Amino acid sequence: MPIPPELLPLLLKGENAWVEWKENNADWERIGERLSALSNSALLAGQSYGYIVWGVADNGQITGTNIDPENSKKGNERIMAWMQNMLTPRVGLEWLTGEVEGDKIVVCKVEAAISQPTAFRGKRFVRIDTITKPLDQYPAQERELWKRLEATHWEAQATACGRNFKDTLDKIGIGEYYRLLNRPVPTLKAIEDDLLRAQVMLHVEGQWCLSNAGALALSVDLQQVEPKLARKQLRIRVFKQNSRLELRQSWDMPEGYFLGFQQAMAYILRHIPQEETYSLLGIRQDTTIVSPLAIREVVANALIHQDLTILGAGPIVNVFSDRIEVVSPGTPLIPADRMIDLPPKSRNPALATLARRLGIAEEEGKGIDRVISLNEEAGLPAPELRADPESFTVVLHYPRPFAQLSLNDKLRACYQHAALMYTQNRALTNQSLRARLRVSLKQSSTVSFVIKKAIEQQLIKPVDGKSTSRKFAEYIPYWASV
Repeated sequence: MPIPPELLPLLLKGENAWVEWKENNADWERIGERLSALSNSALLAGQSYGYIVWGVADNGQITGTNIDPENSKKGNERIMAWMQNMLTPRVGLEWLTGEVEGDKIVVCKVEAAISQPTAFRGKRFVRIDTITKPLDQYPAQERELWKRLEATHWEAQATACGRNFKDTLDKIGIGEYYRLLNRPVPTLKAIEDDLLRAQVMLHVEGQWCLSNAGALALSVDLQQVEPKLARKQLRIRVFKQNSRLELRQSWDMPEGYFLGFQQAMAYILRHIPQEETYSLLGIRQDTTIVSPLAIREVVANALIHQDLTILGAGPIVNVFSDRIEVVSPGTPLIPADRMIDLPPKSRNPALATLARRLGIAEEEGKGIDRVISLNEEAGLPAPELRADPESFTVVLHYPRPFAQLSLNDKLRACYQHAALMYTQNRALTNQSLRARLRVSLKQSSTVSFVIKKAIEQQLIKPVDGKSTSRKFAEYIPYWASV
């Protein structure tokens, strides 16, 4: 890629904590150490990127270079791929080329540290003045780096920089943005102020850029705007039956999450079975067998609360003949069984705030509990919430009669009902659980058996441990205070 003309003067001002000059140094092991140091020091210096510039002598004289990263190799691997694989976590690398008065200049641009200090071959480095040193030898810098990492989110970093404000603005759907805000499109200066305030756009190193959050939310085409973010696209897969053996069709949403959200919802709902219902006026109408509001909530949560630093994976919606699975990268910050009652935590506050402003997400804290409440109202099986080491999955099941529910299905419904009731200052009873499971008074003993098993598995506990009455007994979640 060519070096942006507005960037070159900044790189030629002098070496510092985030810029290093080289002439023809092709010792790639040493270069890797320097990229680790520049990535970490860029964050310490409040910069979005660090740079190695080949073709400049230590005294600042332009010498040109014969470095050719595109055709260089380490062993049998191209140096560009090798270097990317040696840096952890996987920060962005760009290789740029240009000329100054006929002399070739090559730049390696490394993203500032994200989530944890950047390491090369597992070792972390930092710049002390303009010298590369092991980070663990400088505890003050290491403490400050971790402090900055805690306060710096990947979503707020710059990407997709343009030549000017208008060039960058063309990369997002500004008309749809203001339509979702229910506001007319204002003047260009007002748009500029609005997008900066919303952290959709950034002014960095003399360039107008999108933030990662802004690009993910509002890009007209993620692949064209920023290819590395295209791997975070929402993917929807529709299977013929209840397994992954036969894929009917799939669709990767090209737009940013919030720009294409309504289209994605329409695509999902088209592939969910319908049932015939009648309005109060007796008019026949077709409705989906799973609440569209519940689906919307789960999909929105997956987009907003995923771990955005896992660049190789994006949210996936799998539609089966008997259920919908929504998978998001990253383990949730709250235990899955406490999402009903604990205050929310978001990895991505800018994305979450933008989603609420645009009406994509409900108010903070009204996510999974709302989904569970909607399922209870519809008499649907309890949603599954599965936290794995690298992902979080929500499963919404289609309607099934009580007799076809497994014991685990019944226990999950029992626990979620108890938790939901507790957040409303109420307790689970045999009667309330019968109503939740849509069973009659004749099946009280069956419901009592479910409650007994839930107590044995320490999912719920009785409010009064001494009471022997089952008919009027009350129960609360295992973690609740009596």
